[in-house]
Parts: sequence; C-alpha cells; structure tokens
Amino acid sequence: MPSTERKLLHSILEDRVADDVAVRDRNGSLTYRDLDRRSLRLAASLQDRGVGLETPVGVCVGRSVDLAVAFFGVVRAGGAYVPLDPANPADRLDWMATDAGIGLVVTDTKNSDLLPRSVAGLLVDQDLDGPAPAWRPISDQPAESLAYIIYTSGSTGRPKGVMVSHENALGLVRAQCESELVPAGSNILGFAPIGFDASIWEILMAVGHGAPLHYVDGVDDLATAKDCVATLVPSVLELLDPSAMSFTHVVSVGERLDASLAERWSKAAPVSNAYGPAEATVWATLSERLTRFDEEPGIGGARSGCTVHLVDGSGRLAAPGEVGELCIGGNGVSRGYLGRPGLTAARFQPNPWGPAGSRLYRTGDLARQRPDGTYEFRGRIDDQVKIGGRRVELGEIECALRALQGVEDARVVLGEHGLVAAVRTGDFAGTDEQMVKSLRSRLPEHMVPTSIFRVESFPLTVNGKLDTAVLLERMPAPDAHPAFDHPAHALVAALWANALGVSHVDLDDNFFSLGGHSLSASRLIAQLRATLGVPIPVRSLFRSPVLRAFLDQVVEPAIRGHRGADDDETYWEDLLRGLFPTEER
Repeated sequence: MPSTERKLLHSILEDRVADDVAVRDRNGSLTYRDLDRRSLRLAASLQDRGVGLETPVGVCVGRSVDLAVAFFGVVRAGGAYVPLDPANPADRLDWMATDAGIGLVVTDTKNSDLLPRSVAGLLVDQDLDGPAPAWRPISDQPAESLAYIIYTSGSTGRPKGVMVSHENALGLVRAQCESELVPAGSNILGFAPIGFDASIWEILMAVGHGAPLHYVDGVDDLATAKDCVATLVPSVLELLDPSAMSFTHVVSVGERLDASLAERWSKAAPVSNAYGPAEATVWATLSERLTRFDEEPGIGGARSGCTVHLVDGSGRLAAPGEVGELCIGGNGVSRGYLGRPGLTAARFQPNPWGPAGSRLYRTGDLARQRPDGTYEFRGRIDDQVKIGGRRVELGEIECALRALQGVEDARVVLGEHGLVAAVRTGDFAGTDEQMVKSLRSRLPEHMVPTSIFRVESFPLTVNGKLDTAVLLERMPAPDAHPAFDHPAHALVAALWANALGVSHVDLDDNFFSLGGHSLSASRLIAQLRATLGVPIPVRSLFRSPVLRAFLDQVVEPAIRGHRGADDDETYWEDLLRGLFPTEER
C-alpha cells in the first residue's frame, strides 16, 4: 500500500522499483524497474518539450506496455494525462485535443497517423531503452494538481472533460489496497478501452498492489490471461464461458448486473458488483462477494474515503427505503469539468452533511438503501444510458444528427437491439446509409445508432416528453429475410440481422456499415458459436465484414461436416425456425 504521507500519484511506482514483472502484453513484458526507467525517460523528454505543472498531454496508444509507460511518464512530468482512444473518429480526437488545449500527444508507431492535426507527436515505443536522462521533479507540487482528464459523453453535443487530481487518484489506490479485491498471487487484467476510466482503475490497481498488469487485445484473448482480477462489464461477461477463464476475482462494472449472470460466474470465481462515475474517480461503492441470487445484485456500500447520500427532490435526505438521487462525497470527488464552470456548479455542490468546504457530486443516478445499509441501483433521472459500460448522453447523438444536412429534428432511444434514431427530415436529406456514414465520422462506434427511421412528428406523453414506447412501436416492421442458397446461410444472416437490430441483411452488406461495432461483433460471434457449435474467432468478422465473404471464408469451412451440414438441410431449417419463428421473420 502506498504511504499515507505520499501526495503524488507516481509515488506508487517509486515504491515498487524491483525486478518483478510490472506489465505484459502479447509482445513482451516490463519489470517494475523497466517501467520506472522508461517512464522517467519519457517524463524528461516531455519536460524538454515544455510540459510542466498541469500541462495537458494526450496519449493515443492501444492496450500495451506502452500505455503504462505513457501514463506514468505524463504524471511524472507534472502533466495531466488525457487518453485519446485510437478507436474514436478523427473529428472527435481533434475536438478533444482542442478542448483540452493539447499541444503534444504521446503515441506509438501503429497509431501515429491518427494524431489530431493541431498537435505534435512523441513516440513512446522508440528511444526509451537507454539510461534515464535528468528528470526534474516539480518542487512543491500540490496534491490538488491534475493527474488526468478523461472525457465522457455530453448532453450538449460534445464530450466533457472530467478533471481528476493526484489526491483523488491516490484515494482510489488506498481504497483498492484496503479492499479484498486482489487475492495473493493475482495478476490484473488490462482489458478496458483507453478512453474508459476503468483502464486507469486497472493500472492503479496493479501498481498499487505491486502485481503484474496483463494486457489483452480483445475478447478472443481473454482466455490467455491467467490468474487475473478481471474488471468487466456484464455485456462482456455474457460472452464468456466462466469455466474457460482463469479469473481469481470478477468485478462487474458499468452496467446493471443480472442475478443469473452473477450466479453463473460465482461458480468459477468470487464476484463483486462495483459502481462509480468518472466524476468520483472511477469507484464509489462495492458489494461484498455475491452469494445471494434471488434478487438483482446490489452495488454495495461506500468504499473507503467516500460517502454516499440519497437525496429527494427537495434536497433532503431520502427516508430509509425510499428512492433518491445518489450523491457522492469524500476524497473521490473530482475538481469538475474542464472549461464548464456552469455545469460544474450544477453537478458539484456544497456538501451539507460533510466538513466545511467539502462538496457532493450529484450523479443523476437513482438508488435505494437496503435494510443492511447497502445500496441498489434504480435507474436514471435523465435519458443517459450505458453502452458497453460507457456513459452515452442521447442528446449528444441527437445534436450530431441535427447537424446533418436536411435533418430538421432527431430523437434517439435505446431499443432492444441497440440505439435507434428517429429523424424528421426536409427535402435535401441524404439516405439512411449516408447519415450513418456521416455519424461514424463524428461519433465513436458505440454511439452510432444501429437503425434510423423517418417520422413526420414525435409522439409525446401528456407531460410533453418523448413517448419512447410509442416511438419504438412506430419503427417499420421487419421485412422477410431474403432467400439464400442454403438454410445454414439463412440462419447466419438472421443472426447478423438480430445482432444489428435491422430487418434483414443481404449478401453484399457490410456488418460495420450497418452500424456494427466491436461489442456487437463479439455478441454476434458468441451467438454463432453457441448456435452452430463450432469455434469462430471474433477477428474473423473484422477480416470478412461482408456477409458473402463471411459465409464463404468463415462459415463454410467452420460447419463443413458438422452434423452433415453439406447434406442435411432439414437440420438447419429446423434450427432457423426454432430461433426465428415464421411470424417473427
């Protein structure tokens, strides 16, 4: 555990300089001594380029040992780490760099061509192997100085940057170390996308415990991670076979955890349910090991250093057992939103139940306290949703749609198969495919609607709000699936359509052009594996994203000889009818 006298985040690395493995990926590993030396070299290089106290520095690398080097290199230079996810479109990366005032981005050779136009780049995977140059610690750097800025979806149409201090992050590390999250001898799984604050949670958990951080490339590689504490969203846990994983503890985050899913995983490893927004430094509550599965798992009690209050509509504490807005106090409450003083004042308010000068973060989440003192999640006050564990403000997508030529107004809702957009258009609107293409250049994949349909007006409730149920009912009815040469192909096409939330797919359709993304791809492959009973890697869909090629190059070789697939068409017809009855097709 880091010393309580430490006030800067990188002290946890300085406490760990040794020859034990610190971080590994598929290409190699670094010891803690290596990580210390390489991050010092990077910090000195950053300082030579003008990085000083709270200078925002972008980091655009994938899940690799270089990510840990970049993180500690930036904070040791005195700068504020700003993750720029390489999976995001260029327009979004450029906007975040401009909004944060970034002039320098740490990247690697693989992602260097993604850099925003206005910034300079520094390659973290080159020239960091020699002796560490002179690093200049910033004298009297305050604990309140920025450690990182992480962007979340914004309801006004642009993402907003959350400013987190060294003091905030060290409070998180201390709470992690005081918990029982990491059994002795465990590794820490590195799976979260760089733009998701769970990626910072993973780094800090590993270094805080002196444990190895094991980065994997994707879902297909999770089975290679041995003896790991895994922090995963339920939608990923659903894709995995617990018996095939080597997890010592599973921490569910980001989405509501179903009791049956928790029970299934509890037979393979201890399962805990965690909750926390970026504004409260990743983590605010944690359940004990789940052992009861006759109700939805709760989110536990406040972690060390945090306080939780449920507030009613009048600003008073909710009565026991009543639902209230979940408000968080303590050492996790961040500085606020970068360049958004109005929004900061609205969401970060004086704490009437805490020490003088302390603040509460109003999460917008609803919760209820159970008789045992723990909490259960009860939804949202507004229309914010979670996609793959990441917060999505529907208003941001609606703003992007309204910016398209010919779109007069738009509403976005979360349907059964993903995000659905209803648009009211004028005479000069493009096709649905053109709209999706334009959105993909502005929004990350998980925020692009899986389907778009046009309306003359939007249904409203008696209170004048959007009637989501009626809007979803107005979606065009699915057409019949097109004919295919073999029932097995029709079955695969039906599974594609189901995963994409569209009425049907044709042979020349591209999975990702229809709105597919990495999460929906993983779900589709999991369905195909379970339905066809054959091993199909997720990467095969990325290599053959057009249905015709996917059937020829992936499905045919996989099912050849499977239950007489070449001859027994009845088997595939029965399977198709069982999954998609005629009235649903």
